[in-house]
Amino acid sequence: MVKSPYTSVLELQKEISSSLKRTRTKNGVGRLNEVFNIILLFDTLASRLYEMRARLSPSDPTIRQTEDIVTGLSYELLQMQKIDKGESPYQEFVERYRRIWRENISLFFLTAFIFIGTCFVGWEIALGSPSFVSVILPQHIMEDIIEKHAWFHDHSKEAAFTGLYIAWNNIQVSINTFLGGALIGLGGLVFLIFNGIMFGAIMGFCYTHHFNEALTDFVVGHGMLELSIIVAAAFAGFVFGRTFYMRPLKLFRRRMAQAAADALYLLMGILPWLLLAASIESFISPQEGISFQSKFLLGLFCGGLFWVWTFLPLKQTKTDAIQSKAFQ
Repeated sequence: MVKSPYTSVLELQKEISSSLKRTRTKNGVGRLNEVFNIILLFDTLASRLYEMRARLSPSDPTIRQTEDIVTGLSYELLQMQKIDKGESPYQEFVERYRRIWRENISLFFLTAFIFIGTCFVGWEIALGSPSFVSVILPQHIMEDIIEKHAWFHDHSKEAAFTGLYIAWNNIQVSINTFLGGALIGLGGLVFLIFNGIMFGAIMGFCYTHHFNEALTDFVVGHGMLELSIIVAAAFAGFVFGRTFYMRPLKLFRRRMAQAAADALYLLMGILPWLLLAASIESFISPQEGISFQSKFLLGLFCGGLFWVWTFLPLKQTKTDAIQSKAFQ
């Protein structure tokens, strides 16, 4: 009986997995032979994927299943290569963190688009329908804005304590946004929309009451970094949450395990930046003696530093070449 292409794929997966296990117990020439054998097997697996794409309909579930297998084995190969290179734990973490961003960049753009869009919605509500602002903003914030009370200048008093409180509050918001995104993606969407409308409404309400300059002077130093983290936390949650909508369901457990690991890597890379944002918000943003230009440049630098660190080029590896060949 002729074997189906997918059956041969499963057999290749078992052979590659067995060979990967053997590499952990061998050294020298034996290990080199196993690595060479893995490369040959992976090349055969990539050829099977080419054949299936040529013969089957793009919507055929076996193509998606095979792609998931190739992806899983690619990650295993990448981890094996990192061990061979003797990279430090930090280097390994950063490389995987940056790789996850690149592999899910379209999802991030969608997340950012939703947040920016809801900010404009909040702004338009504050300008066009001020009677609805009380539904969005807490009463005490509205009163402070109307009375032009710069409550944020109080942050300069006991700045260290305030910084810790702000950092803890921001971490809670980011974790809640992440967990909401992980909950079938819907909770994170609600958090993201709520924060976007809230921020837009505050800025719009300040503008209508001629308080926007004072608030902008306060926000500009830390706002870019802080808002970036909120969006990034939602993005991390969506990386996990979207697995509930992916098919086929047979591979749900494998996808969920991989997505959970990826999402946690993203969260661990994101949260430390909140400490920097909280420090700026406590010690620098409330200071009236620091010029707007200086705060703006600081905010631009810190926000830009986060994105530059996140998207620094990856190291080119042999595993990357194997992965790109498999998915061409």
